[in-house]
Amino acid sequence: ELQAKYGGGPKLSPPTKCEDCIRELAELNERRDHEHRVVHESDKTYVDPGNSWFIIDKRWLASWLAFVSEEAQGPVPGPITNDKLLKEDGVTPKEGLERGQSYRGVNKEVWSIFHG
Repeated sequence: ELQAKYGGGPKLSPPTKCEDCIRELAELNERRDHEHRVVHESDKTYVDPGNSWFIIDKRWLASWLAFVSEEAQGPVPGPITNDKLLKEDGVTPKEGLERGQSYRGVNKEVWSIFHG
């Protein structure tokens, strides 16, 4: 054992998490569960008449999926940005974008969860 060979101070006890960290982790996990459940319940492959699609970059969506994944538990995704989908004017879509590959459309309910 290293302590016997080299000496030193007393053995350290295993680190513990502070109460604030435990509470914050619980809140983060509640957010993950809530977002995953609501998006799963609200996501549709169609938009009701009179409503619109909200377009989201697939890379951002992948970061959100990692966030809500029970296995990955990735970091909270940053704000939605579609910069990679739009030309410099910030309005015109770039050429060559493919639905499902470059972006995905979501309904208003899902958008409100993502854009929160």
